Amino acid sequence: MKENSPVFIVGPGRSGTSLLYRILQKHTAFRPKNCPAGVDLTETKIFSAPGTVYDKKRAQGVGAYSYLLLNDALFDEFKSKLRRVARWQKLLGTSILPGEYNFFTRRLLNNRILRLMFWRLYQGPAMVRSFFEIAKKARGVERLLEKTPLHLQRIPEIKYTYPDAKIIGIIRHPIDTFTSYRRRNEVELKSGASFEQVFWLNATPEQFCSGYAMDEGIIQRENKQSDRDFMYIRYEDLTTNPRETLQRIFSFLGEEYEEQCLVEDETDQMYWEIDPLLFNKIRTKTKNWRDYIEQDEAEYIESTLKTSIEQLGYKRYT
Repeated sequence: MKENSPVFIVGPGRSGTSLLYRILQKHTAFRPKNCPAGVDLTETKIFSAPGTVYDKKRAQGVGAYSYLLLNDALFDEFKSKLRRVARWQKLLGTSILPGEYNFFTRRLLNNRILRLMFWRLYQGPAMVRSFFEIAKKARGVERLLEKTPLHLQRIPEIKYTYPDAKIIGIIRHPIDTFTSYRRRNEVELKSGASFEQVFWLNATPEQFCSGYAMDEGIIQRENKQSDRDFMYIRYEDLTTNPRETLQRIFSFLGEEYEEQCLVEDETDQMYWEIDPLLFNKIRTKTKNWRDYIEQDEAEYIESTLKTSIEQLGYKRYT
């Protein structure tokens, strides 16, 4: 399994990771044949929250059990294979590992050597490889594809676990990203979600800028280090030039481009009620930022993230 080349989609939240995830699943290599809907948007969070991988009581669309398409037999098989590993991980405790944001871990995350030593000690690679081996059977895929935005901050662990992995980072104009935060928050609350469940969508402009700058920095660093295992695209390139952008992506992945990836299936929409924009025809613009952000907020974001905007080749909206 270590020699396999799974594909991971990462990036700041609300930057188009789910859209790209859905599009790539239409490709023959990545299509989950055992999924009735033909597409599944589950995030495993296996690198960012490894201690939850054995938990069956995760929210729908999140976690290992959902990624296995709720297949009880294969989930039990995975847990059985990892019984000794699970006991060791429980003994070691997840509080010292990346993913649990305590005082110690926040400093550990800044030291690549230490975090990989802990990842190996925790037997994270063995756990992840075993899980994805089971996942291939559960999903019925030729090649594994996974999307978790937070895994952008776990690229060292991904590369250590799968040296031949391919990682795609996607990023979006900060104003449109923050607008998507606000819009999604409204939708979630109207659907009955509690404030605690969507706390991350209530970031202040200051908090948003801090996170965006950090994520953009990771993307730029990874892009400079290697174009063999990492590539980044802008959300705007995917929506304005989808065919050309997908051709570049599949060339990077070593797969043949398939036109069917751009064919929309209207029946998909019934499986994702929370955000139908994910299953509509690809649009250049999905919303007007002025409907969700005040002028002074937009000016603050663009002034604070001036360097990021310039490096990504964006123009200011204000």
